[in-house]
Amino acid sequence: VANPRVAKDGVMEATNEIYFVSFDNQSIDFGEVNAGHKHMLMFGVGVDSLTNKTIQPSDANLAEGAALGPQTPSMHWGWYNGYVFLKMDGMVDTDADNTPDTRMEVHIGKDFNFNNVALEIHTDALEEDVAVNINVDFAKAFEGVDLSKDFTTHTGDFPALAKQIIGNFANSFAKN
Repeated sequence: VANPRVAKDGVMEATNEIYFVSFDNQSIDFGEVNAGHKHMLMFGVGVDSLTNKTIQPSDANLAEGAALGPQTPSMHWGWYNGYVFLKMDGMVDTDADNTPDTRMEVHIGKDFNFNNVALEIHTDALEEDVAVNINVDFAKAFEGVDLSKDFTTHTGDFPALAKQIIGNFANSFAKN
């Protein structure tokens, strides 16, 4: 999640932060926002092009546990290709017997696959913590994809599939 921001009456409150989200790390603290009604939550899916090419997991100035720091498994392809924005691995059924039989690997990165998400949240931020719960429907990422045939992309080897999945994924978010 890149550069989250909230909007109130057309005024943007933004951060220039990147957060690593996984099944093990599903909660993000965006920090403080000004009190008042918030209309929209916006964020990027991926790493912006400047950061994607200039920050490396080995950079000494990254704090321990930083989103762009070393991860296991790695979320960085190297200085030329940058970071993986979306990584989904699993098994798919390729022979229609309702039993997953083939490894699926979806690893999407590259600057042109960065997407922005805008969600109406209509939440009042007062003097206390405000939580906005966002649901992600991972199945939406695969809408229009025939997983019996198209189940592997590392972006460069199947850019059309990568573009379709990351575009679908950007539309899989909804306020709870």
